Amino acid sequence: MTEASTERMSTDELQDMLITLFGELPEPQLARDNTALLCIDVQYVDAHPDYGLGARAKTLGLHDKLSYYWSRLDELVLPNMQRVLAAARKAGIEVIHVRVASQTVDGRDSTLRYKALGLKTPRDTKEAQILPEVAPVGDEIVVSKMTSSVFNSTNIDRLLRNMGISNVIVVGVVTNAKEKREPLVLDEVEVHLGEEGTMEAFSQGLRGVRAEEERQFNAPYPDGYPDARLAGQTVAFTARVKAVRQKQLPALDDKFAQQVGNYKTVQELTQKLRQDMQQAAARQEKELTQQRLLDELLSRHEFPLPEALVQHQIDMRLERRVRALVAQGIDPQQVQVDWAKVRRDQREGAIRDLKLGLLLERIAKVENLQSTEEEVASEIERLAQSSNQTPEAVRARLTKEQGLDRIESAIRSEKVIEFLHSQARIAAPGRG
Repeated sequence: MTEASTERMSTDELQDMLITLFGELPEPQLARDNTALLCIDVQYVDAHPDYGLGARAKTLGLHDKLSYYWSRLDELVLPNMQRVLAAARKAGIEVIHVRVASQTVDGRDSTLRYKALGLKTPRDTKEAQILPEVAPVGDEIVVSKMTSSVFNSTNIDRLLRNMGISNVIVVGVVTNAKEKREPLVLDEVEVHLGEEGTMEAFSQGLRGVRAEEERQFNAPYPDGYPDARLAGQTVAFTARVKAVRQKQLPALDDKFAQQVGNYKTVQELTQKLRQDMQQAAARQEKELTQQRLLDELLSRHEFPLPEALVQHQIDMRLERRVRALVAQGIDPQQVQVDWAKVRRDQREGAIRDLKLGLLLERIAKVENLQSTEEEVASEIERLAQSSNQTPEAVRARLTKEQGLDRIESAIRSEKVIEFLHSQARIAAPGRG
């Protein structure tokens, strides 16, 4: 048993560790198409001495305390920002402005922290406006936030990914706030070292561990990992080991068979296992054969597809992925996923789906391979049993969601594959 948690490193600790492991990190490859200039909070509420914080400081007799801040703004920050803005605009780099601005006059949509500070900046007030020296030009994007971090409270992450932005240059004022993530805590986790379902990082990181020992290791999660919070991330784990157990094979006798299931003798158990393995092997062989048939079918029929149809299919595949996230209770907008890359990665699969669908439907029409009402009813009955619902309820839901067409199409496709199998000359792989 282990108790694992992530501990967030400081920026300096993380940088030192990375340099130790990999040497000095290379400079980012900035290009016009993947870079944006982010201008943070350069507005009247916090960057002008006569408004917002400046006005409050005067009222409280603290204006002189901020003299250094105002002088640095006037003499250093604003002139440098103007030069950076001019260079970015000349190079065609995307410029995005971030400001503190509430959507309501009374600031009721503000965070509790801003409410406690009495910080009200309705979007149409002077305090919410960006200073004219660095104001937006043309159709430059302005993002309004009502918390310290623009990444926590707005759709800017989605915005950047939609535009293919992977590098940001940040300028502005009062940017010392950092995004905070709660540690990921996993209690009472049982890790089976070396097994197929265990990530290699866990097996390597915990190998040889003793009870009450603490281990630290990094676990890289693949992009397609089911938990979207971890997908594509490398997580630093600290594992506190509560106990270490070693698996031991029990005696293979009748007592063991009776403990495993409804078997009287080990011979009955052995026969059932052999039968299950044979059925699993037959299913796998059938699936491999079907895959070879479909691959061959595609290779013999090359034809173009309308781009609009391909994009629609990609949309459907992405929608299924988003629905899966929502079903897990995960907000897709908060997931650290490069949706532009995900969309690109879906293209090949979408084209394959469309071509196979069109080919199978064409063969079904030519060979008059159609689904029957009895077959549809049988499939509905199977779905009803698996979902613990009545067949009538399942049929009503499918009718409402236009799912009956999908069932009929699936039955036709199965019949077409069986037809192709009966007509094909199947050779074992590697034998021609």
